[in-house]
Amino acid sequence: MGDGALNPEEVKRLEQIADWWAVNGEKSIAGSRGGPYFPSNWGVSTRKGNKVFLHVFNWQKNGTLTLPNFPNKTIKSVSLLNGKKIELSQNTENYTLTIPKQSLERIVTTVAIELNASAMDMTPMYSIKTLTQQATLTASQNQEATKNVIDGNPTTVWHASTKKNKDIWIQANFEKPVTIESFVAGRGEEWVTKNNPELQIPDGNGGWKTIYKWKPKFEPLKYLKTPVTTDKIRLKVKNTKDYYLAEFELYAPLK
Repeated sequence: MGDGALNPEEVKRLEQIADWWAVNGEKSIAGSRGGPYFPSNWGVSTRKGNKVFLHVFNWQKNGTLTLPNFPNKTIKSVSLLNGKKIELSQNTENYTLTIPKQSLERIVTTVAIELNASAMDMTPMYSIKTLTQQATLTASQNQEATKNVIDGNPTTVWHASTKKNKDIWIQANFEKPVTIESFVAGRGEEWVTKNNPELQIPDGNGGWKTIYKWKPKFEPLKYLKTPVTTDKIRLKVKNTKDYYLAEFELYAPLK
């Protein structure tokens, strides 16, 4: 503030971060790297040694989370870093975590999964199939490269280059309407344009209306204020000559 003091609300937030770090940070963040799952609508993951850490912001309505098994790895144990209870069930394809309400943290709950071998050699993978993977993609140009935004590989990109004042866009078209709650556009700072992209859906009159506009900064997952149901959705970028997009992931609400 003007007198050099910290805003009381900011002090409160810093104290919350410190409290969270005391329980979770040294174990699941310090010395870790990005986890075997790409960021998704449930949260993000990290890994260190033979452990995978799930930082879960959103659970399914019944207090569960189902994720694909780790290739060529066996789960030895599952625990919560807050010391509370969590249950594990598993089949040949997936494992399911079930958490009682009393075990939940207020913002994010961290799950530690111990494997029978190192977690560091796994190639990152989707944890939940994206809606974009079932869509037909079209684009303002470079149509062949649109497949790169749904391949789960952050090193392959769709690139559009155009003259000034021409819009750049990539569009997901569905056979029937889907409900979209959240999305990922990009995969890190190197893919973020200096201009402001917009997310658009048909306006019912042959045109498009903007439902989300954001400033260029990296966020693992962006949420719409209200989920939308549509058979077409478009990522549009104006006033730029070049745009690189590594991933375009659309997610339905967790059930």
